[in-house]
Amino acid sequence: LYLEWALQCMRLWTAERPGVLSSGEVERMLASMAGPFTWMHRSHLQEILAAGGMEVAVRHSMAHPPLHHFLQVLLTYADSSPAALSELLSWLVRHIHLLNTDTEETAHAVLTAAMAASASGPNAERPLAGAELLDNAAPGARASDSVPGTAASSSAGAASGHAPELDTPCTLPGGATAALSRDPGTAPRPILRDPLSQHVTADTPLACFPVDTRAAVVRRLIKVAVGCVTHVFISLQPILMAHMQALVMGITRDAVACSQPHQHLLLLHAIFKSVAQRQSHAEPLFKCFPPIAPFLCRSFLRLHDHHTDAAVRDTCVKLALSLPLAISQQVLLIPQL
Repeated sequence: LYLEWALQCMRLWTAERPGVLSSGEVERMLASMAGPFTWMHRSHLQEILAAGGMEVAVRHSMAHPPLHHFLQVLLTYADSSPAALSELLSWLVRHIHLLNTDTEETAHAVLTAAMAASASGPNAERPLAGAELLDNAAPGARASDSVPGTAASSSAGAASGHAPELDTPCTLPGGATAALSRDPGTAPRPILRDPLSQHVTADTPLACFPVDTRAAVVRRLIKVAVGCVTHVFISLQPILMAHMQALVMGITRDAVACSQPHQHLLLLHAIFKSVAQRQSHAEPLFKCFPPIAPFLCRSFLRLHDHHTDAAVRDTCVKLALSLPLAISQQVLLIPQL
């Protein structure tokens, strides 16, 4: 409860003074507020975060992105970083689908086109089946079916042919005013009129926040979590290793199901670069990639084949050639390239 109200007060106070407080001052204030959590026993902090603290912190970051610094502070202290990293990575793996900013109609069209392309065409020998695309389009999609407005939960509504109509008022937890979709084929998609003026709780639907903001916050938190291990606490590699495969495969799957995957690919490039730059210290992390390397190469090559955007195509080639693998393991992938 303290964490919820402290972030709420901090969010309202800083958001109302955009020209008064510098980013450095906001970060110092958040660091002071995070102080009691940084020396807390790991089991106690993990209990707080698992009981809704992580949900509250992430939602406040989406309502006011500078507040993500609170989680960043938890990751920079030796006492709090193990619990914070474990809970943050678990949350990110479950919510990778938030990286996708496509509308419901666009997401359905991308999946349909990808399924058709996988079944025919000059590169059909690269086996990324349509069924696999549907099953794996958004990591954690089945777990996120209750989150309205995501690509994973919306294909049935888009296929029904109904155009969503907004502006049906409703009240969300905490008294927030929102608009709901009246499309009978989809779940309601509430969008906060003014997120900064509403009380945000662990139960506030993620669909209340703008899709671009959600995606940007998730990308930022992934980079912070990976960088915490590769640049600060090498001893936390076992925690990252437990989630690395799910994280990388989830981003890749969502890129395949996205009409504009460039941000997904840049995020993957940042992860690969972060691991490769610390090769002498991050050798255990390299063990995460050989089992998923064939899937990654197939996905990158298929994205390269079916996108006309030169930036997407170039990045796909770079990713296929820069997987964090030993040279002997890279050689085994040459036939697929």
